[in-house]
Amino acid sequence: MREQLKIAFSLSNEVMEEIGALREKAELESNAELFRNSLRLYSWLLDRETEDYEITVSKDGVEHKVEIKRLQADVDGKVKA
Repeated sequence: MREQLKIAFSLSNEVMEEIGALREKAELESNAELFRNSLRLYSWLLDRETEDYEITVSKDGVEHKVEIKRLQADVDGKVKA
């Protein structure tokens, strides 16, 4: 069995509510599972961007480039581009 470490975060109530809502939406049983899945996804996205892939999202036929490295969260956890 792999050694497991515990970590602690200081987060606002608003961020904790967002985490709970996301965990429910993703149908996950724990915050740890949400955290692991988020790390995997972010790592995958950064790898693709590093390999010169262009990541886009589209709606109604209109495509928008997503710049992963430019996504930042402010102190309250809100994402800003």
